[in-house]
Amino acid sequence: MNSAITHSFGAELSRIAANLKESTVWPSPATGLALQLLKLCGCDERRIGLLGSTPFPGGPLDAAPAAAAAGFAMAVAEPQPEELSRWREGMKRLVKREPFPRDRQTFAYRPTELTGLAVGVLIAEGGSSASATWIRTVLQDLPSKSPPTNAWALLLYHYAAAILGGKFPLAIPARLSEYDTTELGLLIALLAQGSAFKTSDFEPSAAQNALLERVVTESPIARDTERLASLFGALSLSLKMRISASGPFAHTLPKNSIMTQKILFLAANPTNETRLALDKECREIETKIWASEHRESLELLTKWAVRPNDLLQYLHQHSPHIVHFSGHGSTSEELILLDAHEEAKPVSKAAIKQLFTTLKDNIRVVVLNACFSQPQAEAITEVIDCAVGMNQAIGDDAAITFAAAFYQAIGFGRSIKVAFESGKAALLLDGIPEENTPVLLFRAGVDPDKVVLVQQQPAAANPK
Repeated sequence: MNSAITHSFGAELSRIAANLKESTVWPSPATGLALQLLKLCGCDERRIGLLGSTPFPGGPLDAAPAAAAAGFAMAVAEPQPEELSRWREGMKRLVKREPFPRDRQTFAYRPTELTGLAVGVLIAEGGSSASATWIRTVLQDLPSKSPPTNAWALLLYHYAAAILGGKFPLAIPARLSEYDTTELGLLIALLAQGSAFKTSDFEPSAAQNALLERVVTESPIARDTERLASLFGALSLSLKMRISASGPFAHTLPKNSIMTQKILFLAANPTNETRLALDKECREIETKIWASEHRESLELLTKWAVRPNDLLQYLHQHSPHIVHFSGHGSTSEELILLDAHEEAKPVSKAAIKQLFTTLKDNIRVVVLNACFSQPQAEAITEVIDCAVGMNQAIGDDAAITFAAAFYQAIGFGRSIKVAFESGKAALLLDGIPEENTPVLLFRAGVDPDKVVLVQQQPAAANPK
């Protein structure tokens, strides 16, 4: 790609971002879907500024547009108890309505609203709730009641069904040429999510290359908020995947086109177990990330007092690249989470493996910073590239020191192998004789020395 073309990509992203911000109306299902698509593509909406300081909609939520916007909002920011209560009350009234009236004025005919409702139901009520069953039934009835007429609607119906563990009956178009540019952007976003349909239907790189070629030859036209977001997110992701950060036009890309690597920090400190300094561990990790070269490429998300059913929620909600568990483990190959009374709740190795088998999505690394967690890490690496576990009990100071150095190295663009060895080196440097407790495991065929989550910027060559 020559410099004129690469400059065009940067200009196109800036133009789309400006139009996207101008078209935003919140709360609305369209802006909610835009937020979801940006999230799927790894873009930080805060750098575009689509939301104000109060993302959850006010007023009653018994109408589909308001409920859909609230559903998307819950995927952006963890809902408060009062917000969850309002959502559930609204859904109780909504499910009593006829989804396919003669005037066609319901959410069943509007795929954006249906998707927002599916997102909200999963977060607020779960995939086995009565509301989830109701939405799955609506999706199964759609082909006979009101078959979708374009690829955009088809893709969203597939996504809504997948969110709730179902499958939409109609197939998506089989050729990339059958998608317009915004539909191609939506396809790329959902392929990045990895759960809307089998990725074997399309190679993500083929869709990304097709989008880049179209942007080179034409200036995509989109006016709707959600379609603008699909373009911005997919183009940012396609550029990220096509060219390394040291490529000939990296300097032309706006900051908000770079994919953020999400670290999901899960903490459990039961009241009836020895108290751990988990807050100190989190603070040390955050400090090391902030002091690293690529701090803008890493986002640390923290969740406290984690219960077993929270795990599904947080993995669905955040689609992290690294999952870090900090807490207790047991000699019975269990991780210790919290029950409803904040006391110890063991979770089996089989359950942990099933969790990551089901929701592996973007996850490349799992760190189990807990005693006796090597067996769980071994099970996880049957489906996830890399995992770190502990082969025996580990002290608080050792766990904190190792974790801080591990993420420090990642923040400087080092591989998972180097990050792991850095954690061990930090233990030795601090005089903590537990350097042999952490164990790095990896999936068959994976070289942890080549797993790099943040791309390093090589030094520029001296001009001749």
